[in-house]
Amino acid sequence: MDQELLQAIGGMIDEKLAAQTQEIDKKLAAQTQEIDKKLAAQTQEIDKKLAAQTQEIDKKLAAQTQEVKRYMEETREDALRETRLMMENYFDPKFNLLAENQQIMMEKLKGLDDLEVLDTRVSALEAMVKKINRELKELKKAQ
Repeated sequence: MDQELLQAIGGMIDEKLAAQTQEIDKKLAAQTQEIDKKLAAQTQEIDKKLAAQTQEIDKKLAAQTQEVKRYMEETREDALRETRLMMENYFDPKFNLLAENQQIMMEKLKGLDDLEVLDTRVSALEAMVKKINRELKELKKAQ
């Protein structure tokens, strides 16, 4: 009888334990669903915040990129301006000097043209003097 009583008590305990296990499983499933819902909501909220932060970062990056491009363009323009100024300061006086020297050379060449005319005239006069001398010699011989 003790044995039967023990078996009856064991059966009752098993039934209560099975009922409690089912109840715990239901509660656990309900809590798991609620946790999943809260987790999904938090994940969405985090995703929204992350997307907003990403957009903000993209805007700042685009603004900084534009600023860098503007700075690079200004730097390039400054470098070009300074290079032009240096070239003007270096080459303009040299070009002016070359132009002056060329003008002097052209004036000298003009003088050479005048010398060629004079040389031609002198050659003509020499020829005439020779002719006159010949005629004079002939006249002296004839006398």
